[in-house]
Amino acid sequence: MRTAFTSFSRDFSRSVRPLLEPFDAALGAVETAPDDELHAEILPDFKHARDQLGVLLEKVESQQTYVMIFGPLKSGKSTLMNALAGAYVSEVTSLPAYPTVVFVSHSGTYSHRVTRFDGTVEEADNPDALHGLIKVAHSELADAILEAERQSRTFDPMVDLPRTIKRIDVRLPAGELEASDTVLVDTPGLYTRMKFGYDAMTRDFRHAASIAIFVVRSDNIFLEQVFEEFTELLDLFSRVFLVLNYDSSKVDVDAQGRLVPSLEQTEPERIVRAFEEYSMNARMKQAEKEGRLRIVPIDLLRSASARLQQALGTALDDADAQDSKEGENPAGRFLEFRDELTDFLDSNDHLNTFISDSLTRSGILLDQLEGAAVHHSIRHFVKRLEDLVDARDEQRRLLQATRDTLAFDWTGALEIERRAAAPGARERSQLVGDALRSQVDRALTDWFGTDASLDTLVEGTLVPSLKNARAKLRVLALDDLRRRIDTGLPALNSTDELRDAIDLLDLDLAALGREALVDVESRPAKGPRIQWPLSTDDVPVKKRFVDWLLFRNRDTVSERLLGAADRPTQKIPPLQKARLLGDAARASMVGALERAHGKLIQATLAGLERDVDAVFAAAFEERLRQILTLREETLVPCVDDLVHEVEVRRNVPVRLEALRAALREARAELQVVRDRNTPVLSDIEIVPVRSAEPEAEQVDVDQEHDPQLDPVSTPVEPAN
Repeated sequence: MRTAFTSFSRDFSRSVRPLLEPFDAALGAVETAPDDELHAEILPDFKHARDQLGVLLEKVESQQTYVMIFGPLKSGKSTLMNALAGAYVSEVTSLPAYPTVVFVSHSGTYSHRVTRFDGTVEEADNPDALHGLIKVAHSELADAILEAERQSRTFDPMVDLPRTIKRIDVRLPAGELEASDTVLVDTPGLYTRMKFGYDAMTRDFRHAASIAIFVVRSDNIFLEQVFEEFTELLDLFSRVFLVLNYDSSKVDVDAQGRLVPSLEQTEPERIVRAFEEYSMNARMKQAEKEGRLRIVPIDLLRSASARLQQALGTALDDADAQDSKEGENPAGRFLEFRDELTDFLDSNDHLNTFISDSLTRSGILLDQLEGAAVHHSIRHFVKRLEDLVDARDEQRRLLQATRDTLAFDWTGALEIERRAAAPGARERSQLVGDALRSQVDRALTDWFGTDASLDTLVEGTLVPSLKNARAKLRVLALDDLRRRIDTGLPALNSTDELRDAIDLLDLDLAALGREALVDVESRPAKGPRIQWPLSTDDVPVKKRFVDWLLFRNRDTVSERLLGAADRPTQKIPPLQKARLLGDAARASMVGALERAHGKLIQATLAGLERDVDAVFAAAFEERLRQILTLREETLVPCVDDLVHEVEVRRNVPVRLEALRAALREARAELQVVRDRNTPVLSDIEIVPVRSAEPEAEQVDVDQEHDPQLDPVSTPVEPAN
């Protein structure tokens, strides 16, 4: 039989253990994913299934038998464990009212490991350190349960107190457990205020343990509430022992007031018969008839004492032990029970149960994992992931467009824009020049018809006309710039890529241009200094006869007529202007003025290029760069966050798909193991392992945007 055990354990491990790596990877991905719904819907089931799969593998690979011990508080469970282990384990298994499961197994040295619901593990060096952890945990649990009660909701340790202790592994020298490869599993006491998930816990062990021992004191055996959940044990376990813990030293008072042996001391079997006749329900009677339920009266206190003494070398000799087995000593009843328990563990029935239970439990766990992997929350998660990928790609495009736009040669583009407008500027300057000529012609005509001085002509008419022309050129330049701005500065959209970037960034170049134009308009108007446009040298004066006689030079003649060269304020009658100046002077004056306003227009245009176009370009580019720099500073952390979140999230569906592939492979391998063990299991009713779910629809959340992102699956929830 041990060969069959070994062969099955090897095959089972080869089938199931490869599942752990993708399972742990999927669990880690779900646990680190920033998604509350996924944590609430998937994580508890995953952690629970991982714990149970570990328990199952440990049981099968070590070929250990788990014996579950149930019973009310203070029923004698810890005392029974002392007797079964042949070692003192009460100090580590006596955890009153704390809802945890304690595994007791053999080891050459003492060790205590505490596993909490949140998955953290702590080591306790000794029983005192263990009890210290339990004391703190018990206080925390009581407070958390009280708070849940105040809020009228069911207490859930995974949500309300993940630090709740879920399991304690105790290893200590226990020769009896080593010899039988048995692990004792001490369960929380029934009927405690802190009992939660008790039914689920026992079901979890249905296919990890084939034997259950239910301990009850003789004083409580006729209490109906003690057996409220007992029938469930009959459904869950292949063999159930009901240990009636009686006191073989108990005495009663007789009619004469004497202390005499009680019924428990003299005939404990009568208590059992009374229970069978008056308290057992039909389900229990049927199980007893089938041999699945065995009721054994044992004085656990004395039995444990004898077993511990034997372990210490102070026990009864072999003859006394044999007498005890025959019933002359109450401790002998325990030996009979132990032998019956050992016989069952060494039987083919137990081998068959071990194999069938292990296969059935593995099928159930794989079903649970499959259900979790195709849960509707996964579809929601993948949809959110797709949305995140879209958001990430959109923000990446915005960031790249921002950087491209920042790197663009806006100075050169604005210069191109200015040059594109240059022909229009020249045309406008020509119009201004023509208008100025007309003004000058009229002014000269009017001057020749009056006695006004040359100074009056220049200061009163010609200089204001030049200033007006200069101002007109600035106004026209600003009007032209405003029109170009209103049309969106078309020369700035030099390429399709730049236009696309501007559209993507929703940049309003016209609005930026209008803001920059305000800077130009708010600056004091500048222009070239108005030079004296007409000097006395530009007005040739004819010499009279007397001037020739007196040998007057041209400067003298000019000064006598016009006044001093630096202040020609001498009034000149129209007749003198006509006789002494004439057409020659007029033509000279027109030429001089033509040169003066030509220089002014050219200088004004050059000044406008410096004081309007250059100022506008600098203000426009500064505003644009401020906007783009701020956007880049905002987009960089946004993109980084989205990249990180996508990276963390995308790991979940990838890992889950790998887990589902591993599940399919594990199912196929387990089916081979099942077929190989069919002769052994031919007489056992076995729940078949469910076939794999159909392939879930594959959705590539990043196919277009990010080739390195692995495809993820959108699981399809199986039909009910």
